[in-house]
Amino acid sequence: MIVYFIRSLTAYKGWFFFLVIISALGGLLELVFPLGVRDLLEEGVFLQSWPVLFRKIGFLALVEGAVFLFSLLGSYYGGKLSARVENDLRMTLFRHLTHLSFAFFDYSRTGKLMATLMGDISEAGDLVSRIPGDFVVSLVTAVGTIILLLYLNRPLGLVVIVLMAFKVVHTIVISGKLRNQYGRNRREFGHLSALGEENLSGIRMIRAYSAEHHIIEAFQKVADAYLRAREQTFFLGAYFGSSISLFTHLIQFAILLMGVFEIRRGAMTIADLVAYFLYVGVFIKPAMKLVFFVEAYQKSMAGFRRFYELIRVEEESGKDLPPLEAPHGTIEFRHVSFHYKGLPDVLHDLSFTIRKGETIAFVGETGSGKTTLLSLLLRFYDPTKGHIYLDGKDVADYSRDSIRRAIAFVSQDVFLFSGTIAENIAYGNLFAGMEAVQKAAERAHAASFIGRFPQSYDTAVGQRGVRLSGGQRQRLSIARAIARHPQVYLFDDSFSALDYQTDAALRQALAKQTHDATVIIVAQRLSTILHADQILVLDGGRIVGRGTHSALLRSCETYREIALSQLSAAELGEEG
Repeated sequence: MIVYFIRSLTAYKGWFFFLVIISALGGLLELVFPLGVRDLLEEGVFLQSWPVLFRKIGFLALVEGAVFLFSLLGSYYGGKLSARVENDLRMTLFRHLTHLSFAFFDYSRTGKLMATLMGDISEAGDLVSRIPGDFVVSLVTAVGTIILLLYLNRPLGLVVIVLMAFKVVHTIVISGKLRNQYGRNRREFGHLSALGEENLSGIRMIRAYSAEHHIIEAFQKVADAYLRAREQTFFLGAYFGSSISLFTHLIQFAILLMGVFEIRRGAMTIADLVAYFLYVGVFIKPAMKLVFFVEAYQKSMAGFRRFYELIRVEEESGKDLPPLEAPHGTIEFRHVSFHYKGLPDVLHDLSFTIRKGETIAFVGETGSGKTTLLSLLLRFYDPTKGHIYLDGKDVADYSRDSIRRAIAFVSQDVFLFSGTIAENIAYGNLFAGMEAVQKAAERAHAASFIGRFPQSYDTAVGQRGVRLSGGQRQRLSIARAIARHPQVYLFDDSFSALDYQTDAALRQALAKQTHDATVIIVAQRLSTILHADQILVLDGGRIVGRGTHSALLRSCETYREIALSQLSAAELGEEG
């Protein structure tokens, strides 16, 4: 994990080393001030030489100006480096997430992923600027302070070093506890983010069932767990910071006692003692920075660990497979079975062929495997047994992207992005111009309601299309599929939110649009698939009937039961 973090800096290694150098120079210059004051006291004050005094003051002013300049450059460029590394990590993770398998998302909560994508990576990026700005400066200043303390008075310097060594051991112990605590903080924050995102996304359902009190209690419980974790962190942090103050006072007390003794025996001067106290003051700043760096490091590594765990999840297989060139649309399932991880089979030994230009429908009770079948064709999942062929070629031998480019999918759970109507339609074909967008909308019978909006195609649909009705969202998703001009259309119960008149008119328009494409329809409402070339009936993941509507009424009891529950006597009589 640490190696990966270091590698993330390689693109900016020149920039990083520049920051390390100016930070080190700034730290070294800070060591000059106490020695300068010592010389000023001995040569300018005690000897009462005004020229020497002003010369020493001018020199110290130049030193402090240089320290200011190095600090300014370090802070500015350190912040820019931090932001760029953070952006690189975020884009790396986002690209990685978009290529993970659907099985991963089946067991992951969006809120937790967002907490890592935004919060955890921000803290990891913050660490980048702290390495040169806090750690390097602290290290240079602390080591330099020790050397100069030994130079000024070795016995007194050794006492200070012993006290410093004690504090180092203490810091190591506390930092381990902080690391564990920050890890707990990030886990609790992930739970809180996931619950908040889930509840806010489902706020309409929560209101509809008057469940506000229940979800507030659930959120309060998780929020309290996060609060308790943070309070324990605050205690450790406060204890750590306060120990620095105590440690500083102990050093000052030791210097005072030893210093008086050394002065009385003539081993050091008052100017040396003043310099010693100033060096203790110089040491306080890097010591405090070291405290903040240790805390930031533990917090950042806790977040980076979650990033690293995600980045190690394997992407969908087959990225290096060749594309399937110019598919026509003939589909074959050959002895296909499938089950989700840890669950029994959803589909059992399915075999069927759909020729180019045919319209095939799948019907069956909820849970019979209809939507799962479409997911296999889109290669969201791979069959656990059997094979799927497109134009006689096994889809497992070709890249997923090339298979999906040949398909337009209209889901029963319509998803619109929070952009304009035109942008959502063009999502089916990112190269489509406004003319193509308008034609797709007309063929999906969406142009009429779009024209009633003041901003027409530039109307913002809101998050997930919240400003539109269910039927309007469904027609836009169909227009998005039409704009794609695919070889295969998949409609997953995509007409359920339409009234019968709109449904009939839309299906008539779609018949003209898709006459040379393969069309697969999953339907709950039989009226939408009465004229399909072939209907396959699923029951418990198995095909229990296949044929036309009229043939199935005679030969398949499962289909007949569904038809009797939905169709009128006239429709049954006409078709039967």
